[in-house]
Amino acid sequence: MYVATRGLYRQRPPTIFVPACLVELVARLFEVHRAMDQSELAHKLVPLEVGEEYELRRDLKVRAFKTYHVIPSQGYVIYTVKQKLKQEFLGLPGSEIKRLKLSGVEFADHKYSDDT
Repeated sequence: MYVATRGLYRQRPPTIFVPACLVELVARLFEVHRAMDQSELAHKLVPLEVGEEYELRRDLKVRAFKTYHVIPSQGYVIYTVKQKLKQEFLGLPGSEIKRLKLSGVEFADHKYSDDT
């Protein structure tokens, strides 16, 4: 089991994405497995609805998409988000860009890539 292996190698607990409608069932599966083998199985379950996004890091997101199966299921795309300074703000000193950011001005364009 993926979660048990990560624990065995002392890696951080995994984040596991599940369809929101199945989160309670998946949580119960982990409880049953813990009871059977007396292991911790540390993990983080993240329920997502189709179209919903989850931020792994500031520059890395996950989005759920619809799949077709006989049981409830969905797929996930992981993509990077990069901020590029808008053309009109190029050449401004860093202090001015910081001031704009703090005042709520949209100073960057967002670029998306699913090449992760």
